[in-house]
Amino acid sequence: MTEPVRRLSFAARARGWHDDATALEQRFKDLETFERSHRRRWAIAAALLVLGVLGRLGGVTDTRLGTIVLVAGGAAVLNAIVGLINERGWYRWWFIYMLPLLDVLLVNVLVVWFGHGGVVAALFIAVLPYAFDQGQAVGDFLVLVASIAYLLASWAHGNLYPGGTGLDTVAYLETGVFIIVAMALKRIPATLIQRIRRARTVMGEAEQGYLAVRAAAAEADELGFLEKSFNRMLEEIGTTISSVQREADEVAAFAEELAAAAQELHATTESLTQTSQRLAGDLGHQRGLADGARGESAKAADQAESLRVRAELMQVDASRLVGTAERGRERVARASATLRAVGEEANHRAHRATDAPPRAQRRDRGGTRRGAWRRFRGRGG
Repeated sequence: MTEPVRRLSFAARARGWHDDATALEQRFKDLETFERSHRRRWAIAAALLVLGVLGRLGGVTDTRLGTIVLVAGGAAVLNAIVGLINERGWYRWWFIYMLPLLDVLLVNVLVVWFGHGGVVAALFIAVLPYAFDQGQAVGDFLVLVASIAYLLASWAHGNLYPGGTGLDTVAYLETGVFIIVAMALKRIPATLIQRIRRARTVMGEAEQGYLAVRAAAAEADELGFLEKSFNRMLEEIGTTISSVQREADEVAAFAEELAAAAQELHATTESLTQTSQRLAGDLGHQRGLADGARGESAKAADQAESLRVRAELMQVDASRLVGTAERGRERVARASATLRAVGEEANHRAHRATDAPPRAQRRDRGGTRRGAWRRFRGRGG
């Protein structure tokens, strides 16, 4: 579905805007024109005061000094208000027509005071700067308005000042000369502006990447030389881009070769990776076996250590048993010795008892037993 054609506004049709970018550029251009006209308008106000006073003192005009001062002061006040509007940024597209009209009216005040004649040259001050800045449309408008204003000012001078030059044949002739000269002069900047705009259009297309465009370069002036230089620059850029494109193609081919080599290297790397993985698996299995063997060795070492400890404990117990047995043997030996001694003494007393009376034998036998038992207990303890 096609989009509806956007209808241009009256401002766009009057000023020649095609899009928002063109409108923004025109606005910046208008603001610069307003700034220059603001400074120029101060000079016009001062010229009204000076020329009016000199004309009054010289008897060239019958305008009163109060009127001259009032008009010059009013022009200064209006210019101050216009400057305030510009500083506040209150931009309107039709200011480009109203402000030149104000300059035309101020210049024609001199025509009202002095009459037509050489004052017509002052109209060029009000017309040509805007024609140079804004181009043909504004220039045509100002030439038409300035011509009508000049005729009206000549007529007003004849009515306000009896005996003065009014709207006569000379005034019409001067107006015709002014129109011819102004139209001829304004064509110079208008043509230059058109050429500059065409060159800017070509530069804009080149800026977007269309390097096949070329400027006209038909004139042998500064702008024509600039267009020729621009065309040579585009040719050099095209040549450079072509060489860069060829080198880019070569680099692309080399990159494809590198990609193929990289694929082969990748395949080799994958094979090495698989081999490394298998080797890592085998090493892991061997490490597991080694860990298992190390675990068994650790268990065997623990068991050996346990057996060693048990052997040491058994050795200690055996040593204790040996000591106990040794002490028992010594005690048995002492008991045996004691028993032998008791037996020997009993035998000895028995032999003696054979010769003693029986009571004495019994007494001696009981005393002998008791003495032997005491000695045994004493030795055993």
